[in-house]
Amino acid sequence: MLCGRTTRRVCSGSNVTKAKWRYKKNARSVSTTDSLAEKLTEEFAINLKRHLEENRYTNADKAFKLILEKLDADTRVDALQYFRGIHAVTEAFTDVPGANKHENQRILAALNDILSQAHSECSTASEPVKIAVTGACGNIGYALIFRIASGQLLGPNIPVQLHLHDVPAAEQALLGISMELEDCAFPLLRGVKTFTNPESAFEDVDYALLAGSKPRGKSMERKDLLRGNATIFLEQGKALNKSAKKSVKILVVGNPANTNCLVLKSNAPNIPSKNFTCMTRLDHNRALYQIAKKAQVNIHDIQNMAVWGNHSSTQYPNINHVLINGTPATEVIKDPDWAVKEFIPTIQQRGASIILARGASSAASAASAIIDHMRSWVYGTRGEWTSMGVISNGEYGVTPGICYSYPVVASGGQYEIVKDLQIDPFSAECLEKTHKELLEERDAIADLLS
Repeated sequence: MLCGRTTRRVCSGSNVTKAKWRYKKNARSVSTTDSLAEKLTEEFAINLKRHLEENRYTNADKAFKLILEKLDADTRVDALQYFRGIHAVTEAFTDVPGANKHENQRILAALNDILSQAHSECSTASEPVKIAVTGACGNIGYALIFRIASGQLLGPNIPVQLHLHDVPAAEQALLGISMELEDCAFPLLRGVKTFTNPESAFEDVDYALLAGSKPRGKSMERKDLLRGNATIFLEQGKALNKSAKKSVKILVVGNPANTNCLVLKSNAPNIPSKNFTCMTRLDHNRALYQIAKKAQVNIHDIQNMAVWGNHSSTQYPNINHVLINGTPATEVIKDPDWAVKEFIPTIQQRGASIILARGASSAASAASAIIDHMRSWVYGTRGEWTSMGVISNGEYGVTPGICYSYPVVASGGQYEIVKDLQIDPFSAECLEKTHKELLEERDAIADLLS
């Protein structure tokens, strides 16, 4: 039930007393000590749900006018801040012909996530959220940390404290970055700490963004790269297990990301498996752009994109479930060979193409994808799919325990793998190819897994 979920999320973590709802046959009334803005937002959500149940659609403008009539001049500004973002979603209820149950559920999930995000962004949290970034002196780390400090990760009212980690040789560079952050005078930045010891860096952190890894050197065999990084992530896993909050949300970016995530999770048994993810959002974003370019549409016109498997050249960007303005992409893009001959190879080789073009690997786009990944996880995907590398429980025939990218939806700080999708023979072959590669990577570092 939307109202139940919304009540818990809107009120959790605040000084607000949980709303108590009394249901009547023809009316919904609220008994609460919440602020007027929160009370009216709850009322709005419940009325919206009732319209859905009766297969009716409310006009966003009318709904807002009804709310504004209940506000005096002193509370109107606060309430409008709290309603930020709701209008965009409620527009979906206007003039929707024959919407089905699935669409109703998607829109409800979107509204619920926006309510949760609006509450978080309008909060006046005093304790800063602690965020660790490893590889802070690298190109990705440098592109990322200023965006976090400015509020782009958690929103304009959530203070943060940064824990920046890198290797001992980068200690002076860490100091220089810390000075730059201070010189930016970010209002939300409540401190910068620098570390070369991961156990200290992860002390009591809420989020751990692991961008650092050992790069592949000249003439280095892949197995040597795997073992070199596995050793690093073994140490970091133990450090997270000992020092971080047990609720910490972890994103592995450093490559080979999926297997690094597996090693990390294996050495941090006190942290739930669902808290470990690796990043395939960059691949997902790359795929969205290529589809939009081919179909000559906007990014937000595309739904149900999914990247499966390993963050490597075996990954499978699957267009078969993609919708473009509600129409299957395979019907919009009148080119049956494009997906196999152009789209999939482009996404699989995009990282290598960027290295060839600029002489360095992706940095700004990777940092942007980190922001996207974490915001989707924390604030929800609003009923839409995204791609995340997560610890498998055997979904779609994948070996339990390995880190595999799936289509997921997220809400309330939790993600769920999209279930019961039809997998055609070509897709099944692609999913198994990338699955096999991940098993080979796992076996190469099996002695480092706890």
